Amino acid sequence: MMDIPDTVLNAQNVELRQVVNLRDLGNLPVGQGGITRPGVLYRSDAPYPSDLPLNFVHVSPPPTVVDLRAVDEVSGDHPWEGVVDVRRVPLLRRAAVLTAAEGVNTGVGDLYEIYQLIVTTESVRVASLLSIAAHSIGPTLLHCAAGKDRTGIAIAILLLAAGVTPEVVIDDFTATAANMERLLARLEQLGRRIPGSPLPSPEVLGTPVNAMEMVIEAVTDTSGSVDPWLVENGVPEADIDTWRRRFVNQVPSV
Repeated sequence: MMDIPDTVLNAQNVELRQVVNLRDLGNLPVGQGGITRPGVLYRSDAPYPSDLPLNFVHVSPPPTVVDLRAVDEVSGDHPWEGVVDVRRVPLLRRAAVLTAAEGVNTGVGDLYEIYQLIVTTESVRVASLLSIAAHSIGPTLLHCAAGKDRTGIAIAILLLAAGVTPEVVIDDFTATAANMERLLARLEQLGRRIPGSPLPSPEVLGTPVNAMEMVIEAVTDTSGSVDPWLVENGVPEADIDTWRRRFVNQVPSV
């Protein structure tokens, strides 16, 4: 079990009154040249009504927020409902491995299986996120409960669609591991986990590279393009082009 220092668990800790798994997906290298633009796409864990304003973002809250949590994970309105455009695109309930995770088997192979289910049974919903992000006015934030699994898959596909290489996609995915200790402390502070309750297995708490590699393989063709998978799942080709123009800043050739 992961040991969380008392200083982190302090209920007065201001840091835990903000999302702790937040990052801007800007400044990532694109395979064909260029970088992704900052201030376009964010990822995070779930915000709550008692939170302080977000740090390190251009606009707080972002104009478009996509909540990937299942319906029965959420009680009441989203904290930013009526303030910004909140889109609810619920993905696999079983993927809620940290909050209200009743019935979730925490065996070693679970995340791999959960990721397989998301890219197969939830493919249309995941693909639809590209069109939302492509046509958002201002930054788009994607989140689930922890910002690790459902958010990780969704962000991976948006990055691949922009031309970010699989290696960089995996690096971003695994970066969440460094935030898990603070995330667990935050969930306990918010009453979303009972202090001292058994944690899921280390495998479920982790960011398994093999599971993300499987996702990338499942959604890309032999040329490494995610476009056919997106189109097959209902995304207009024009939206893919719009997303690239919106998110990728080409570096002029010298």
